[in-house]
Amino acid sequence: MSKNSLKIVVRGCHNLAAYRRLFDRGEPGLPPGIEAGLVPCSSKVDAPHILKFFEHGADALLVLACPPGVCHLVDGNDRAERRAAWAARRLAEIGIEPERVRFVKMEADLEEKIDEIIKEFYQAILELGPVPSKARP
Repeated sequence: MSKNSLKIVVRGCHNLAAYRRLFDRGEPGLPPGIEAGLVPCSSKVDAPHILKFFEHGADALLVLACPPGVCHLVDGNDRAERRAAWAARRLAEIGIEPERVRFVKMEADLEEKIDEIIKEFYQAILELGPVPSKARP
């Protein structure tokens, strides 16, 4: 797999209006290899899901969550952040860099900020390159 064929999974809370707009506009500005999707809450991306993304070929995962104190499931984004950190530590144990999992709590309506976060994460993963196949869970 070349650096140009990275698979980066992005999941965002459907309550982030700016992230939903990515789908309305057809994701034209996103780098290649981005697999974006909506979840009912960032807390729905739990540790087993994160590990499965990597098992199924993802090179990185970015989770976009509601800002602190705004989660519709009260503290769902806080629980999800802890789970993402746990999954990143487990990946590190098998040789996958923990920085391949990023969890970001952000303001709900900053579309340009979402684009910037995704593109910056893409660049960071591009520098790391693909996950070596021997390190996959």
